[in-house]
Amino acid sequence: MRVLNPKITNSVFYIAITVSIYNILQIYLARRSLPAGMCPVDNNSAGITLSLALIFVYFVMTFFTLKE
Repeated sequence: MRVLNPKITNSVFYIAITVSIYNILQIYLARRSLPAGMCPVDNNSAGITLSLALIFVYFVMTFFTLKE
């Protein structure tokens, strides 16, 4: 079985966190400008899916990462 370098796993984690923070800020800013009853998450579902996919990839990669 192939073992991954921890730097690669950490990079995926940092990218996932960055994309997640960007999505949270985008939803927050969209919610301020929308009228009552509108859902800001509908316009940002692709970004949320990307964030969840990156976090899942990171979780799977942790099983194959070289322990220090």
